[in-house]
Amino acid sequence: MATREALVHQAEIATRLEGQACTQVSVGVHHSLIIDFGELQPAEGDQLSGELILAIDCPWRIDAPDVPVVGWEDADEDIADLATVLIGAVVTEVEIRRPGFDLFLQFSNDHRLRIFPDCRAYYHDELASGALPWQIGGRALTESLRES
Repeated sequence: MATREALVHQAEIATRLEGQACTQVSVGVHHSLIIDFGELQPAEGDQLSGELILAIDCPWRIDAPDVPVVGWEDADEDIADLATVLIGAVVTEVEIRRPGFDLFLQFSNDHRLRIFPDCRAYYHDELASGALPWQIGGRALTESLRES
């Protein structure tokens, strides 16, 4: 699947996050952020995994109504600590802004997650590395594909 086509597909899937509660937040490699939604179940090793998982590999920021809380370039320890503000909050609004496929999630606790891909390689198939700036996966998607 071409990169742009994959982004269009991810934008369609993103609407499934509305109404979902954040149940876990973790820091991945190179300041990436991983957010689990829905019931946590055992995964690999001693890990837990949500029904839907949002993996963010591009610049992002969590904002409170009046101040930024934490972002992409903060120290991993700060991210791990401060991003937990989303746990227990429900996604009340999903917004995708084009042409950049910026993703904004509004949460029930008045916090907002902003994701803003910053590299043109995400949008030009001939430059793409095959990596997406953000993507949604998880067993809820796998189960819905099996039911189709």
